[in-house]
Amino acid sequence: MTEKLDKQIRTVFEQDFKYDESRHATSIKEAVKMYKKRSRIAGYLTWAYLIIATGLILWSFWMFFETENTKTMLLMVIIILIIHEGTVLMKLWWWVYSSKNTTLETLKTIQYQLNEMQGANTKKTDPNN
Repeated sequence: MTEKLDKQIRTVFEQDFKYDESRHATSIKEAVKMYKKRSRIAGYLTWAYLIIATGLILWSFWMFFETENTKTMLLMVIIILIIHEGTVLMKLWWWVYSSKNTTLETLKTIQYQLNEMQGANTKKTDPNN
């Protein structure tokens, strides 16, 4: 996904243009929008997993209290612990993914701003213009 944004940034800066504040703001909004979309998709996956895991934990609790067999009770407790650990790992994954995505979004925005400023400065100092 970042390659797509890098390619867009390169094609913009290869063009001959003058600094345009409205185009600059629009391009930054598009880049931020792409990263927000990625975060939204990952958020939906996380919530779906948590809902399914909660349902499985509730079913395991119900089976634990309904059964009279000790082996089945132990199995349900093990299943509950495994699902609980899975939800903890999913939350940890979400935190890492969200931090990474936010950092990439900020870096790409800064990179775009620096390139835009460098392009504007080059046009101002170019004696041929």
